[in-house]
Amino acid sequence: MSVWSIQGEGDFNDLGIVDAQVTFQSASVSRAQLRVPVNSTRTADPLFAYKQAVAITRDGQPFFSGVCITPPLDSAPNSQAVTYDIVDAWWWLERIAYRQRWKTWDADAEAVAWSYKSRCILGQDEDGNRLTSGEQIRDLVDYAIAKGAPLQREDLSAAWPAIPLIYQEEKGKSCAQHIASLLQLAPDAIAWIDHSTAPPTFRCSLADNLAAVTVAYLPSDVAARIVARNDLQIPGLTVDFESTYVEHIDAAGETPAYDIVHERTVTQEAGTVDAPDAVFETIQLSGGSSHMLAQAIVVEAFPDDGGDPAAEDLDNEAFWTERLPWLADAGITGLSIHDGARDHTDLPSILIEGTIQPWMDVDAEPCIVTAKVDYYQSDADAETVVKKEDVLITFRCVVTDATSKTYRRQDSQTAPESIPAGFADALYASWSRLQYDGRISRVAAAGFTDAVVGNALNLSGGRSAWASMAALVQRVSHNLATGSTTIDFGPPRQLTADTLMQMLRALRDRPPSIRAELRLSGSASDSPEGVALGGKTPRSDATRGEGAYTQLVLKSTQTATSQRINLDPAAITDDQTLEIKPRKFTVCNGDTPEEVWLLVSNAVT
Repeated sequence: MSVWSIQGEGDFNDLGIVDAQVTFQSASVSRAQLRVPVNSTRTADPLFAYKQAVAITRDGQPFFSGVCITPPLDSAPNSQAVTYDIVDAWWWLERIAYRQRWKTWDADAEAVAWSYKSRCILGQDEDGNRLTSGEQIRDLVDYAIAKGAPLQREDLSAAWPAIPLIYQEEKGKSCAQHIASLLQLAPDAIAWIDHSTAPPTFRCSLADNLAAVTVAYLPSDVAARIVARNDLQIPGLTVDFESTYVEHIDAAGETPAYDIVHERTVTQEAGTVDAPDAVFETIQLSGGSSHMLAQAIVVEAFPDDGGDPAAEDLDNEAFWTERLPWLADAGITGLSIHDGARDHTDLPSILIEGTIQPWMDVDAEPCIVTAKVDYYQSDADAETVVKKEDVLITFRCVVTDATSKTYRRQDSQTAPESIPAGFADALYASWSRLQYDGRISRVAAAGFTDAVVGNALNLSGGRSAWASMAALVQRVSHNLATGSTTIDFGPPRQLTADTLMQMLRALRDRPPSIRAELRLSGSASDSPEGVALGGKTPRSDATRGEGAYTQLVLKSTQTATSQRINLDPAAITDDQTLEIKPRKFTVCNGDTPEEVWLLVSNAVT
């Protein structure tokens, strides 16, 4: 007879425990229910406080470990007892909400920094690498342990499930909920808490790597129900991965912005895919997008001298009359343009249309082009009114080494979710395994002491197939008072993965992630340089200076005859410097002298 005790408290007899039921379950809360009578006044202090740690030992060895969560009082008319509900560490996995680190904007630091959020993306680590189901389960358990779950974890190994995960975005769920979701993909895998260690150990394994235990089928104290689940086997699997990729074209200066949508489908196959009952699934992956900048540019070269294209002719009359239309007026004659010059001579062209953006990898600078012009300006009768020389004319523009074309650049990109390599093969390996479903019970003092959750169960003395069926032991329930044991084995019913439709629904209902890039960078798209706005736009304005007046003709409009005063310094033929200006003289008006002002030159020698 085994001795059952509460570590640190005493054995069951000393504590007054009259009944005890311990149930171990995979991927769910295991619990011990201890029944203790109380006095009729119900005034006795509870044996265990809420959340008090309770460790049950069998002959001094760890058997079950957990915390007390409820001490309710039974109300049966003829008996009064407290049933203490002791739950194992899976209870903590159900209560600890899983939070992932995301890069978000820190307003105080004015920078992107890591912070925790209850929104998470299963299947992705902090470096952007794709995780397998086993690796994600490991991270979930480690997070719970870091938060205080009384657990340790066995090392991740090849025995764990390794289905490459599709990115799955979830929020506000517990560690246990995420683990259950991952195990639904692999009905041949099992996760459980091993209570034979202190603290208990989280374990996970595929069926082929579980320790096998054989139980005799024939003794009269065995009642069994065993069903081969051929309905869960699939002969073949085809998975179509679908995603979209959107190119947004911001065609400034060319056409309005527009989108190009690309549909992508990648197919993976495993097993006999042409079997009539083969499974075909379509999985929507998160799509991608890119933002393309487009800028149409039109430039014009400076005029050349005709002989050497590299030599600019900035005295070109057509060039200047196009920019200063008054030079082509009918009243302008004798036009002579000279001394043309400009700055930024290394940039050969004038920007006519478009905006030079920083992302275009071309140079552009404001430029001033100057020249001097000589001309005669006449009236409507073609009479010379004025002659000017060295009139400064100026043309302001933007010069560039760009060429006339449409420049394009990918400004930002959100990469589509990559295809999980080997997904169909891994899923098929799990779903094609023949499972055996059932229950076996023994009512005897010996019970099934060798069978525990996490074993692969075989039955001897029955059908030949049962001797090597390696059924997953999902639940083991012990009545410690009577020694009876019940073993439930097969696919995990507690994960709703015991029918093919439920397994398919678990696969189809996985929401794709649209924030995988955002989690790692704090930005929804890959745009390391940011969006370049502004730039140099075309400028074209020309001006003229006053220049020097070299001839002035004053014409009367009051008479029909042509009366004019022609002030032309060129008519003075003396080879000396003369200056004609108002000077005061005394003249005689009859016999009366008077002072007058006359336009005369200085003395001629």
